[in-house]
Amino acid sequence: MNQGPWQGKLLVANLRGQQLLAMTFNENGTVVNTVESYLKNEYGRLREVIQGKDGSIYLTTSNRDGRGNPDINDDKIIQLIPK
Repeated sequence: MNQGPWQGKLLVANLRGQQLLAMTFNENGTVVNTVESYLKNEYGRLREVIQGKDGSIYLTTSNRDGRGNPDINDDKIIQLIPK
């Protein structure tokens, strides 16, 4: 990411882990230095993460129950706004 508190970090949506991971790497980009976890078990399975032009982070969830009965906790688009 190139703006806000996520600058210089790789953000990864994690389906099974139900979290957003923020990773930093060494200078060469070949070794992971740190891994931070955000939103653990707050929104369910996170499928995609992208950054908007304003620095906001957008996440999509993947929580469909598979039975065709939409629920309030099913798939969403979540916006994280940098401070």
